[in-house]
Amino acid sequence: MAFKKLNWKYSENQLYLEHNTNVWDRCLQALFLPNQELPYISIQITYWEDLKMLSLQCQFCNTEFGNIKSFTNHIRITHHITIKEYYDKFCKDKYEEYCDNPNCINEFDNRPNYTTFGGGLVGYRRFCSNHCARTMNNKTNFIQDDTTALCEYGCGQIAKFKNPISKKYCCSDIWERCPAQKNNTSKRFKGINRHHIATKIETTKLCDYGCREIAQYQFQNGKLCCSKHTSSCKARRKFAKKTSIDLYHNESFLRKKKDGLNAKPNLVELKLMNILNELFPNKFEYTGDLSFWVGTKNPDFKHKNNKKLIELFGNYWHSKELTGIDEKIHEIERKHHFEQYGYDVLIIWENELKNIEMIKRKLINFNNGKENDISCKRLK
Repeated sequence: MAFKKLNWKYSENQLYLEHNTNVWDRCLQALFLPNQELPYISIQITYWEDLKMLSLQCQFCNTEFGNIKSFTNHIRITHHITIKEYYDKFCKDKYEEYCDNPNCINEFDNRPNYTTFGGGLVGYRRFCSNHCARTMNNKTNFIQDDTTALCEYGCGQIAKFKNPISKKYCCSDIWERCPAQKNNTSKRFKGINRHHIATKIETTKLCDYGCREIAQYQFQNGKLCCSKHTSSCKARRKFAKKTSIDLYHNESFLRKKKDGLNAKPNLVELKLMNILNELFPNKFEYTGDLSFWVGTKNPDFKHKNNKKLIELFGNYWHSKELTGIDEKIHEIERKHHFEQYGYDVLIIWENELKNIEMIKRKLINFNNGKENDISCKRLK
């Protein structure tokens, strides 16, 4: 294993790795040190195998990388596994995925709850929830107090606990569990006190949103509508559909949509991409990252020279349960949309990739302009 010198900074009983763009994309809290007299220490340290992924050296091919992003892309594209699977195989300690709070016990299997995976640099998180983290930290843990004072978080009940930091009394051991705070949160997310809460009325006036039907509901802002929700009004639906279609002709909107999503090919798309590169080198390119649009649809693969498109349908995302229509009708509608713009389309289902030879024959026939005698139906 190669050794590299890294700069570390000590502050407030914690040892931090100083930001270095050649080594990290962000700082990492790595070690906990006992109390020291010096408030600041600058040291040089070399990392070793006990620090796990600090080397960023691939255990499969022994290739070293300078940052976690390039290392993660290498693992996913070259070795076809996720960074979590790589971490579980080479870096994870025993029982690391369990919550560190000794009072956190799952009643079903009598074990601590599982924690979430925080990335290759962090590994599994220490606690399964904020509650477990608070109860382990004495500084933020509410202290039980026998008092006749009322809860100061708004519910007006007799207080049982005291916040040692803010000195406020509360009816619960965590202020979020106070009924008043829970009620405020539910109001904020359920839309209470918003203008679109409708009240049913009887009137002869027409809808204010332009559908020319008799209004049946009135909102708190005074407007009348034929439906309980404005999204159900025919005029609003027509306007929203026209507006959304116009947006897909706006290059600025499409560029922001692509940059915001930052989509990458998944494992199934990578498998099909490898087959395409094997049969037709440098002819098909991946466009599922929203880099190419045909009307309001974004195809998965596009031929660089001809007007040919390939759509890869996932068994879940394009199933009848999710789309609401039959799978064959779903294929026909997607083909019809692209054919309106002069494109030839080949649809491949995720399960069809189990038969590589059949996929290769279908792709060759499609590239040569021949009609496929191979069924395009989803394999069960």
